[in-house]
Amino acid sequence: MTTLSADFLAAIVTMTAFKPRPMLNAEAALLYLGLRGGDFTACELPGEVTGGSKHLPGAATGALIAQGLIEVVGRIKSPKENAKGRKLDLLRIPAEKRQMALLWLRRNGYPAEERQAEFAMEGTA
Repeated sequence: MTTLSADFLAAIVTMTAFKPRPMLNAEAALLYLGLRGGDFTACELPGEVTGGSKHLPGAATGALIAQGLIEVVGRIKSPKENAKGRKLDLLRIPAEKRQMALLWLRRNGYPAEERQAEFAMEGTA
């Protein structure tokens, strides 16, 4: 389980205030990854979503954890060579939060029918 520090939460609020669309896009992409089923990491976000930002995936992950839509289920070594063995949170949408994730997507203007969500991130992993 990850505990979010007050400083990290303040950074999330700042990014949400000043970069709302990139944050929403990253959060939506993470939810799509989770709705495929199984575990995922923030490093699976495609560059088209992150715009090359190294901070956006973590901030979006933190925002979704703070909202209770995703949970940390473990830690794994990053699959990226340039990460030099850095550990990543292994994430999952709890089964009981699946409908809440779809509702979040709908309310924020993203396709959120169960079938659409399954295929929204197809080919990005």
